[in-house]
Amino acid sequence: MLRAKHTSRPPQIQKLIDWYNYSKEVRTKHSYSDAEILNCVTDILSITDNVRFTSQSCSMLCMMLANFGITSRRIPLEIQNRLLTAIDKKIAEFKPQEISNTLNALARLEIKPNETLVAKLLTAIDNKISEFNPQEISNTLNAFAKFDIKPNAALVAKLLTAIDKN
Repeated sequence: MLRAKHTSRPPQIQKLIDWYNYSKEVRTKHSYSDAEILNCVTDILSITDNVRFTSQSCSMLCMMLANFGITSRRIPLEIQNRLLTAIDKKIAEFKPQEISNTLNALARLEIKPNETLVAKLLTAIDNKISEFNPQEISNTLNAFAKFDIKPNAALVAKLLTAIDKN
């Protein structure tokens, strides 16, 4: 079992960082059961109202699950809903990389955000599109395709402009 390092962070945040870094190294070739991973996720989700649980924490949690190769069929609906709620609470703080990574991870996890969250994600993208780099645009468009999200014409025009700039 991974052990959290001693820091001033809440132990759940340190656990998230440790597990996220581990997930990047091993991807789907790991020795943890779904139950162990989901217990870790449940523990991390227990502190979403903590000031230390940031937009980056949301993004890292989604990416960690995706890196481990777990899909929505293996994630209880309660955990999926708690994850989407955590994203919804922090979406206004998301930076472009967090938006694109979260959307990409949700697509890999096959967890489709509800219409309200999609609208908030589209607004966040619209507000920050000038800050997106080519990889972030690519990840975002890939998630749009996987989820059949159709942004409005104005956002499509901004995305095309951002692509041309990059």
